[in-house]
Amino acid sequence: MKKFLSLLLTALLSFGVFTIIPVYAADEAQVLTPWDGITAEKPIGEGTVSDPYLISSGSHLLWMSQQVGSGSAPEAVSDPFADAYFKQISDIDLGGKT
Repeated sequence: MKKFLSLLLTALLSFGVFTIIPVYAADEAQVLTPWDGITAEKPIGEGTVSDPYLISSGSHLLWMSQQVGSGSAPEAVSDPFADAYFKQISDIDLGGKT
């Protein structure tokens, strides 16, 4: 009986019946693709308490940086997120970019 089960298992593996299926997080694209270092994208949300900006990628961080600019403008203009709310919803892979 053990020999039969061993042969059956060998046959099934030979024909590829058992395959290794990778397990991904819910947002597969974010897990598999690191940020390219140049793409900026506005995150989902309005920045309010009830609808915060949902931050999940380097492109969201770059968009925020671009909104702030160089910081040389008056405080009211240089900090557009003074009263904004954010929620980081995933690990962020910057792919070695700054």
